[in-house]
Amino acid sequence: MIDARFVGWRAASATVEVDKGQLRLFALAIGETDPVYVNEEAAHAAGHPALPAPPTFAFCLKALALAPGDELPPQTFGPITRTVLALYAGGSGDHNPMHIDSDFAHAAGQPDVFAHGMLSMAYLGRYLLGFCGQEQLLAFSSRFLAITPVNTCVHCSGVMLSRDPKQGEVQLGLVARIAGGIQTASGHARISCMSGSPTLRTNSA
Repeated sequence: MIDARFVGWRAASATVEVDKGQLRLFALAIGETDPVYVNEEAAHAAGHPALPAPPTFAFCLKALALAPGDELPPQTFGPITRTVLALYAGGSGDHNPMHIDSDFAHAAGQPDVFAHGMLSMAYLGRYLLGFCGQEQLLAFSSRFLAITPVNTCVHCSGVMLSRDPKQGEVQLGLVARIAGGIQTASGHARISCMSGSPTLRTNSA
């Protein structure tokens, strides 16, 4: 099924320089056993002027063609109801009454209960995995910036921070916002495009 978020979305055009070391790494990462992709003599014997790229290498370039500053399609989660907070408390083991007991929250000076900070990070994680496979995720961190009140929606967005074609890696900046554009969490992710599923899903196919 095509994810509607990607319909009509385009990344800016870019030129990516490909060297033979990168092609060898990619071939090894996907388990390619044909020597023409890693051995120059074998490539020449097969009639290639240099090492050819494996057929799936172009999918990796979809990610590497993103330029720093390019934005990813946003996604909204929620609303975060009291039921969601109770379920998260049970699943995570975090039963802090500030998140599930309105009377306790009122006594602490809050207008009502609010979401666990790690729930916002979980939404950023779900958003992130809409663009890459879990096996491609090398690092993921988050910082909590503001309270997420009960019954609000979380709007997640991302931007390309940097790319390293030689290492086959991209870095993304992530943000979670609520109504009014208030940032409640930020995140950073480092993703490999050299895994067995080497594509950063930035477009529908």
